[in-house]
Amino acid sequence: MSDVRLDAALSQGLIPAPEGVRTLVVGAGASSALARDFDTAVFVQPIQPDYDKLVAMGREVLPDVPAPGTAPFDLAIIAIPRARARAQDWIARAAKLLGPDGLLIVDGAKTDGIDSHWRVLRGRLDTPESLTKAHGRLFRGRRGSGSFEDLAASPTVAAVGFRTAAGVFSADGIDPGSAALA
Repeated sequence: MSDVRLDAALSQGLIPAPEGVRTLVVGAGASSALARDFDTAVFVQPIQPDYDKLVAMGREVLPDVPAPGTAPFDLAIIAIPRARARAQDWIARAAKLLGPDGLLIVDGAKTDGIDSHWRVLRGRLDTPESLTKAHGRLFRGRRGSGSFEDLAASPTVAAVGFRTAAGVFSADGIDPGSAALA
């Protein structure tokens, strides 16, 4: 996530001020401006060092996107990872947690494939807007009635006793190290 893009989006009003807005932030690291500015947000961070740093900052942090059924969020901000399947899964799961008029914001670098996510999602969002800056893109739109279900990844059972998820190392099967440890 580029702080240059984030600061520009905040100053242009593309990202609402965090006060009074129930916010879910997925994938942002502890050094990002989101961690600094959105102190009441629920953060999702699967990477342990960033998870620990966010906890030390006093942020509410989860290792994975919460299951449906939690109170709806007004705003979901996703900092996409390089793994396309994981990015799509995060977007789909976060969109499912938004209220009917919830705002979805996605940010990423061009080298991480943000433009392909923009092409896929702009037709599914109500009133989509985009900001390109610092070799990346930040886009937003209301969830509206668009469907994101087809983007969600389901866990893959690689073999008996082995399960894997989208965007992780060796997502398509058992790697030799895991087999040896088992």
